[in-house]
Amino acid sequence: CLYRGPEYDRIEDIRCEQLAAVCKKDYQSSAGLDGWHPSDLAILSTLAYQKLADMLNAIERGASWPKATATTRAVFLPKNFDKPHDPLSYRVLNIASSIYRRWATLRLRDVAPWIALWDDTALNAGVPGKGANDAWHTSALEIEKAELGGAHYSGGSLDIFKCFDQLNRDLILKLAA
Repeated sequence: CLYRGPEYDRIEDIRCEQLAAVCKKDYQSSAGLDGWHPSDLAILSTLAYQKLADMLNAIERGASWPKATATTRAVFLPKNFDKPHDPLSYRVLNIASSIYRRWATLRLRDVAPWIALWDDTALNAGVPGKGANDAWHTSALEIEKAELGGAHYSGGSLDIFKCFDQLNRDLILKLAA
């Protein structure tokens, strides 16, 4: 079983009903290399969900993931359509097995209370309800406030790759200069 931290007991084994509920919800995404589309997982029998839950519980106890579920598919999304031959103008999105993604969704829900314990105002990812948009919006407001007050400002960020794709680079370069 997975461990949530000192304040919590061990997470319970995955139950057939839990897995079925996760598999039947929000399956409009791509298939992994294992050939399973998320919509395939939405129509399994109760016995199949039980067998899948048994497999996932065995994996959590130390068994290996089946080879077909342990490989991701890389999809290259263009960041700049004007530079189709520049490898740096693409963002790589790795698509994991649908089975792995359903397992991850289930376990992320299980550890959500623990994740909330280490939330901080400086974090803008990795915790529920926060993302890159929050980071750039908060930063923009702080910079605007500093400008209005005539104060000098500077800032920094860590691991904000997805947000970087959405920033106005011309403005950033002018601010940096």
